[in-house]
Amino acid sequence: MRRAVIVDDEVKSIEVLKAIVEQFFDDKLVISGTASDIVAGVKVIKETKPDLAFLDITLKEGDSFQILRLLDKIDFDIIFITAYDEYTVKALQYSGINVLFKPIDIEEFEKTISKISESKNQSDEAIEIARHLLQSKFTKIPVTTEKGLTFISPAQIDYIEKCTQGTCIKFSDFSTLVTNKSFETMANVLESNSFKNASGLFFINISNLEINKTQRNKLVFLSGAELKLEQEEINLILKAINII
Repeated sequence: MRRAVIVDDEVKSIEVLKAIVEQFFDDKLVISGTASDIVAGVKVIKETKPDLAFLDITLKEGDSFQILRLLDKIDFDIIFITAYDEYTVKALQYSGINVLFKPIDIEEFEKTISKISESKNQSDEAIEIARHLLQSKFTKIPVTTEKGLTFISPAQIDYIEKCTQGTCIKFSDFSTLVTNKSFETMANVLESNSFKNASGLFFINISNLEINKTQRNKLVFLSGAELKLEQEEINLILKAINII
């Protein structure tokens, strides 16, 4: 039986999570303590020494990363809880962070519990990435390149392209980043109303398109960059943004 604590500044959220654990996962977890602020969160973790902590990302007086920085060591699993949108959850999951979206889905809860049972504690790097994402208000995503970790803004991407190394990211300033993350993984993180798939090889930021300059078999971006595609693919993109 694994001991867990809950830190959330909403009493109702704590009660809902406790009810889920007690009703569906009482053979795997027991809630050994709860807290609703940073100071109490640090105290309950130090006193109960949990195997798992459910941490609401944003608290009234700050965020749960402040709790983690106040601990001497992090020798327990963490599941972050957030009311942010689906894009935010994807960005966090892409970073290697266990995260659940409010209202909590039972199936997703079970998958996450199973995942942490099969893996080691989250790395300090993953937690630091999540903290950086929060500071940027989720306007950036982490990307690993051969030079190390960097954070990029999706708004500055013209398109991404599947390549032999993984994914080539083409920016509006004509620079390129190559990451070993698969094209499918990157597309999943970027998936939104602003990005559209083209032929399974490109993922295009339609917000950066220069629609009036688009030609046959060629997309033109606001940056002046051009991308050759089959006309059928271009028509699908234009249709998606209600141009045709």
